[in-house]
Amino acid sequence: MNIIWFSEIRWDYLKTRKQHLLSHFPSKDNILFIQPYNLSKKKYLKSVPKNIVCKTVPIFRGGNRLSMVLSNSSFIRLVTYTLLTMYTKLLVKKYLRGTADVICISNIFYIPIIKQLNDPIVWDYNDDPEQFGPIPEWISKLYNNKLSNKKTKIISCSKGLNQYIYTKFSNKPITIPNGVELKKFLNYKDNYKSNKKLIIGYVGIVSKWFFDFDLIKIISKKYPICEIRIYGPKDKNALRDIEEISSLQNVTIYPEQNYDVLPSIISGFSIGLIPLKSFEKVWRAASGKLLQYLAVGIPVVSVYMEQYAGLNNLILCKTHEEFVNGIDYYLKNENVMLKKNNLSEYDWIVLADQYRKILTNNIDKNENLNL
Repeated sequence: MNIIWFSEIRWDYLKTRKQHLLSHFPSKDNILFIQPYNLSKKKYLKSVPKNIVCKTVPIFRGGNRLSMVLSNSSFIRLVTYTLLTMYTKLLVKKYLRGTADVICISNIFYIPIIKQLNDPIVWDYNDDPEQFGPIPEWISKLYNNKLSNKKTKIISCSKGLNQYIYTKFSNKPITIPNGVELKKFLNYKDNYKSNKKLIIGYVGIVSKWFFDFDLIKIISKKYPICEIRIYGPKDKNALRDIEEISSLQNVTIYPEQNYDVLPSIISGFSIGLIPLKSFEKVWRAASGKLLQYLAVGIPVVSVYMEQYAGLNNLILCKTHEEFVNGIDYYLKNENVMLKKNNLSEYDWIVLADQYRKILTNNIDKNENLNL
């Protein structure tokens, strides 16, 4: 199978849904991974399977003021997309022998390019692109038209997103949730019991739009004997908030850690925390970090996420009071034997197989329509 994936995140940044899924596809698949440019001087070294070629196709970026101003010029868009479409076709010719069987996309600003490629389209809906701030009217129109088109197959990452997507686009999605690499994280499932310190920990992006800084302040004040450890990339728009919580005596913020050491870090937590702001857009999400916590074997207190309701060792919260009550419960019952979760349905190996079958079915359906 020849696959193009138009991504909103670079392969060499965080190890996200796309890398996990594609890394578990058969080695016989040829995958062209199209990624945006990155002006950051910091480099993240991530291994790339031999059957995947990563190529940067510079495109407009949401959240970048200059980029958005330039994108509103119809002339600049015409020139930009004409050149980028030509370049993309050259990449397809070189790395996919001239043809793609299916296009996967998760970046709205590549839509004008895929319109020129005429291949079956699968939209990987992990985030609502409009939740990160306003997007230009021209791309919003293209985005809504593309996802409202019944020929576009939508794969969402959670049950919570499905009703939202169907209501917005009248296009019924299929759910392939975010997952966890069980083989890696289950190896550390009991290590946290040997840790005598009380550590409340979070691993993930510290972002302006969804990280709940006020909650961290409340937890810090309520539990002065606990260490609060936060590991992850820092959103440049949240530096003032990050500096404020960093000044708290029992809060330490660490930089992003290598993926391979995450099981060891998480196993040192007494409680795993998902401290995100509580509103409907977050409730529809499905944090992979939550699954990593549970796979390691630690109790978790998280903002409410419909996808994970019913899992053991997990307290889902919609208010700060519920967060505090959840932490209280686990601190007071730290010696209680935790119930095991069967997370096999969330194993990335299983999910990648399901995902690829959907791609195959979409290709077959498109070929039958063209007969």
